[in-house]
Amino acid sequence: METAVEKARFQLITSVVNDFNHASSEVDIVYEAKTGNTVIDIRHPDELEISPLSAQRLDDAVDILSIPFYQLRTKFTTLDQNRRFLLYCDKGMMSRLHAAHLQGEGFKNVAVLDLSVP
Repeated sequence: METAVEKARFQLITSVVNDFNHASSEVDIVYEAKTGNTVIDIRHPDELEISPLSAQRLDDAVDILSIPFYQLRTKFTTLDQNRRFLLYCDKGMMSRLHAAHLQGEGFKNVAVLDLSVP
């Protein structure tokens, strides 16, 4: 156990994206959700409570689902795969990581929603 702790390596989530092979981690990043898109807010429920993603920031015709990142893989397969899903988180790192993972598993209907640009 001591050896494992000594050899442990810590890394900020913001630098994890740099570890990806860019060819396999290229995900679409969009800056607005269009009619017919479904936004999946993957933030932890505590974050949702503090700063909810309101429909005011999105088109009224856009559906919003709240699926925490730790449940995304399990629940994603139960969603209508004929729809386009936009993953959202505050900084874009978790949504990018999860979108890349889902694309790596063959899901081509997923992208990242970046609302940081006004």
